[in-house]
Amino acid sequence: MITIGPSFFALYDFDGRMTAEHPELVAQRFLNRIGAEFDFRGVGTLQAALDYLDDHLATQGVLPLSINLRYSVLDPTRFDNDCWNFQLVVKRLPDGSYRMFDMYHGSYYEASRARIQSMIDTPFNYRHEGRFTPFMQIAIKDAERTREALAQFDVQTATREAIDNYPFVENQAHGLRALNTLRERFLTPDEPPGLFDDIYRVMGFLMVIIKGRTQFVDHLREIGWEPGRDLEELGNRWNTFAHSVAMTMGRRSSAEYDRLVASYEELITWEHAALSASLVGNSFSYPVVSLPS
Repeated sequence: MITIGPSFFALYDFDGRMTAEHPELVAQRFLNRIGAEFDFRGVGTLQAALDYLDDHLATQGVLPLSINLRYSVLDPTRFDNDCWNFQLVVKRLPDGSYRMFDMYHGSYYEASRARIQSMIDTPFNYRHEGRFTPFMQIAIKDAERTREALAQFDVQTATREAIDNYPFVENQAHGLRALNTLRERFLTPDEPPGLFDDIYRVMGFLMVIIKGRTQFVDHLREIGWEPGRDLEELGNRWNTFAHSVAMTMGRRSSAEYDRLVASYEELITWEHAALSASLVGNSFSYPVVSLPS
């Protein structure tokens, strides 16, 4: 519900990395709509952060925290990656470790206190005037207003707007610009230093795009809409393209880049047509969402 809207399928070029819309912008737009705001409160030191975490878990429940993926338990990277990577701390376990939930993988795991400290002691968590702000909370100014805003949210309209506003021309332009940047940077006679890490970074952004699109298809099922045979292939087609990007970067062939550009243009054209066709003959309903009393 938070992400579905007119810009859901928009793609951008970030220095050669094809990306979806920035998560902060998506979340901020949702918070503005329901009359709420981010609360990144300073918690002092690493030890104070763990004390705050323990108290919050004991008195209020689950707490999101921002981590450096270099210290991720499920899929650590070989380099620092700490920008808007939030995971959930669910509860503290009897042995002093924590039960965590990775929202990307949809999996639970356990992390020690020392591992948590390594995860959160990262520059991103000092971005607010140097204050240590590893936890993300939401401050609701007027609970009644927020309830009303949530109750008025029409997921049917939002879903249709996401498809109707598919930015075909912009997606094509931004994607091709990203691919051209990769060509200029990595189409070299000798293998550029750090090529593997660069491929990993580019793939990381593509995996987020793929995740969003597969979740959209799941969302359609949840609201009673039959996606159809074409949309069932959405994730697979994007996966095929993403792996073609990785292979093209590794092979460093001009012909491979030409094929990659053609496959992207074909993918975007197909995606636009498949989404547009999915609107025909579908109707669906969704339960009203409200805050607990």
